[in-house]
Amino acid sequence: MRSANRRQQFRSGRFIALITTGFFIAIAMLPIQRGVPRQTDPLPRLIFAVSPQATQAQQQFLRIEEAAAQVYALEPDLPLENQYVNEDTGRVSDRNTLLSRLIRYHSYVRGRPFTYRLDWKLTLADYLGANERVIASTYPGVDTLRPSPHAGDIAAINRLTRNQRDRLVNALVSVYAVYTPPAAPAAPSSAEPPASSASQFPEGVIPPSTNIRPAPQPAPRPAAPSLQSPQPGDAQLLAP
Repeated sequence: MRSANRRQQFRSGRFIALITTGFFIAIAMLPIQRGVPRQTDPLPRLIFAVSPQATQAQQQFLRIEEAAAQVYALEPDLPLENQYVNEDTGRVSDRNTLLSRLIRYHSYVRGRPFTYRLDWKLTLADYLGANERVIASTYPGVDTLRPSPHAGDIAAINRLTRNQRDRLVNALVSVYAVYTPPAAPAAPSSAEPPASSASQFPEGVIPPSTNIRPAPQPAPRPAAPSLQSPQPGDAQLLAP
């Protein structure tokens, strides 16, 4: 009897195991629906808009040596001071002139703009000892030229007359004015008076004005006297 029960339990357990195994096999054989990757939008392109002023400034970039040459063409009596020797090549740097070093000092050392007369006059005042001190260790050419042009350039500027210094400033401003992009047009002012309201009416029609006074109204008439009812004896008043 016990052996029969054991056989029945063994068969039941084996049947359950087969069913469970078949169930898992059926699930494993089902097609797996993988998620379709979402098509991502293309990355936005970064468009860098170059303003016309920036383009013009890049196209009209002026080298310092070229600017100095143009100033010398306008004022040929200015000293060149181009006798210094380049330490790397051992040759005279004839393009390294007094004005090229002055422009470098004006721009790189002091950081002043090119288009204002006052800033150029301040630079000349530095050379004349009336403004900022021209420091020898930071002067243009002190590391590349032999000997240092610091003292010679200061002496050359001090030898110029006042008329020559004024003409030098004018020449520098005129040369760099050509290579400076024009300023942006000013925005229209919001404080402009509004347009006249007369343009809103046809020709020949006078627009209403808030200053016109209303026409005077006629004065009210006095009220008529009230009539009294006749009284006894009033007929005697009519007798001659």
